Amino acid sequence: MSFWLVVVAVVAGWYLLRPTGFGSGQYLGEVAGVLAVTFLSASLVLAMRLAVVERAFDGLDRMYVWHRWIATSGVLLFVPHILLVGGRDSATPDPTSPASAPRYGIGNNLGIISIIGLGVLVAAAFLPRIPVVRRIVRLGYEKWLGSHRFAGLFVAAAVAHGLLVDPVIRASAALWWIYLAIGAVGIGAFVARQVGDLRGWGRADYVVAEAERLNSTTLEVRLRPVRRHIDFVAGQFVYASFGGPAYWQPHPFTVSNAPGESELRLSIKATGDYTAGLYEHLRRGAGATVEGPYGGFDQRIGGPRQVWIAGGIGITPFLSWANALDPETAPQVELFYAVADTDHALYVDELTDAVHRVPSLRLHVSVDDRDGFLSIERIARTTPHDLQECMFFMCGPGGMIRAFDRDLRERGVAASQIHYEEFSFR
Repeated sequence: MSFWLVVVAVVAGWYLLRPTGFGSGQYLGEVAGVLAVTFLSASLVLAMRLAVVERAFDGLDRMYVWHRWIATSGVLLFVPHILLVGGRDSATPDPTSPASAPRYGIGNNLGIISIIGLGVLVAAAFLPRIPVVRRIVRLGYEKWLGSHRFAGLFVAAAVAHGLLVDPVIRASAALWWIYLAIGAVGIGAFVARQVGDLRGWGRADYVVAEAERLNSTTLEVRLRPVRRHIDFVAGQFVYASFGGPAYWQPHPFTVSNAPGESELRLSIKATGDYTAGLYEHLRRGAGATVEGPYGGFDQRIGGPRQVWIAGGIGITPFLSWANALDPETAPQVELFYAVADTDHALYVDELTDAVHRVPSLRLHVSVDDRDGFLSIERIARTTPHDLQECMFFMCGPGGMIRAFDRDLRERGVAASQIHYEEFSFR
């Protein structure tokens, strides 16, 4: 809501403070450029992972979805900006304006650099989601994250471009300062995030107490705090980096043990170069840092009848939930755990112990090569309650989540009864 109020305020400001001497087409083009910078600055603020902002979005995964769409919208707003602006400034700059004479050479070059750079970053975020492209272009999380560290530089170039060449801004001191403030917020957020990563702000030091390979792809890591420990709610995740506080690439991992324990347990599947490297090389005694916790995936918002659906390594938040349930107050829970084969059915013994401790919890393990793919139809047959009376929580691969979400809605389950955690922040 705050973001849209800022957008409305920017549009209103550019309407009320419009200088004379500009055609409507050119002026709309300049407004589009200002809105592009506003959107991009907001996306950099969201990338800071501030706890107060995360709470407003009900979880970091949701916040990053908004970050992606706001940033993309900002880049797309450059299209009308380019198409509508043109010509030289026909207005006389306000003598009180802090702007100097236009510098079209360097200013236009900065604008071109910004548009090309941000366009490449947007393409890197969305093109790998297209199946045909994904088979040709493989961009690992590490390379994607590294490339996005240039985002703030490209936004800074866009801000400088506007200050140097935008005739509307140069014609009004008020608009010049408003635009500068918008850009400064975004650039300041970017600088703070980079310095924080380098300095380890908001992170707690840990050490690897255990690193056990559970199967051919999954590593279980137990982290012991060096000084202070991270307090978390069951189902939340943290950003962990291994190798010391200055390590450049923290990665998100769900905490799979219950709150209140002195150690953190992370269950890590080797799906990329970084996690595959952890699987092969991480050993007891390695240093680590942890930032967080994050996430609003919380079964306590559910009612008395709940259905939990986990796909593969998506079992991790449900492990934490099951271990944290109070037998006296726990809701009726049907936990469906879908895996490709028995080798990937991890933590079944631990979940079985939770079932014995909590009578209202029931476990259903579905193995694809034995039982076929888990479906909403099978869930409906197994669950003792009408699906429309249940609250659904899902975590797993994106394709599974989208299919189940669609099938549940077709069966009359309201969107407000379906909760899931985004598996990818790209």
